[in-house]
Amino acid sequence: MMNFLNLNKKEVTMTSLEVSNIIQINHYQVMKGIRREIEQLKNAGIRAEDKFILGSYKDKNNQDRPCYILNRKGVMQIGARYKAEIRHKLIDYIEKLSEMKADQQLNNTVMSQLENLIEDKFDEKIEKFSQFVRPSSRQKTSISRYIKKCLGIERTNEEYELIKQRVLIILGGEIWEDIPAETLASNMDVIDESIRIVKSDRKARQISMFI
Repeated sequence: MMNFLNLNKKEVTMTSLEVSNIIQINHYQVMKGIRREIEQLKNAGIRAEDKFILGSYKDKNNQDRPCYILNRKGVMQIGARYKAEIRHKLIDYIEKLSEMKADQQLNNTVMSQLENLIEDKFDEKIEKFSQFVRPSSRQKTSISRYIKKCLGIERTNEEYELIKQRVLIILGGEIWEDIPAETLASNMDVIDESIRIVKSDRKARQISMFI
C-alpha cells in the first residue's frame, strides 16, 4: 500500500490505493467513483482540484499506473458515496494521519528548540573557554616578528617595547600571557595603531633634528 503522508506539507493526504485497501473495494472501482465525483463537482462549478489530484504509482511490474491523491476534503467527498461503516473507516484513517502529522510537527518543534538551546550553550562554553586560552609561543613570535618588520628592525628596541606596552595597557595586561589568545588575534588593529603612533613620533623627532 502506498502512503502519500508528507509531513513537510501543510495538508495530510492519502491515495486512492489506500482508500481501496481500507474499504476493501477494487481500485478500479474507487478510481471510477472519484472520476464521477470530479465530473459532478465540475458540472456544479466547483474546483475538484481542491480535493483530488491525479498522480501515479508503480505496479508490480514497475509500470506507471494512475491513482488519485486525496486531501481531507477529498476523503470526505468520496466517503459520501459509501455506507456509514465505510465512511467511518475512511474518516478514522485520515484522522490518525492528522494526529501523526501533529505529533511529528510537535516533535520537530521540540527538537528544533533543543538544538538551538544546545547550540547556544555550546557557543557560550566556547566563548568562556576561549578566555582561558593564552597565546602560544608561535602566536607571540608571529606578533613580535610583525612589529619588528613594520618598524624595520631585527631586534627589540625602545620603540618595540613602547608598542608592546601600549597594546598591553589597552588590552588589560602586563605581559602577553595575560591576554586571551582570541582577544589578541582579534585586536591586530590596536597593534597597527600603536605602530603608526610610534613611527609618527620617530618621524617627528627626525624632523626636529634638522630645525
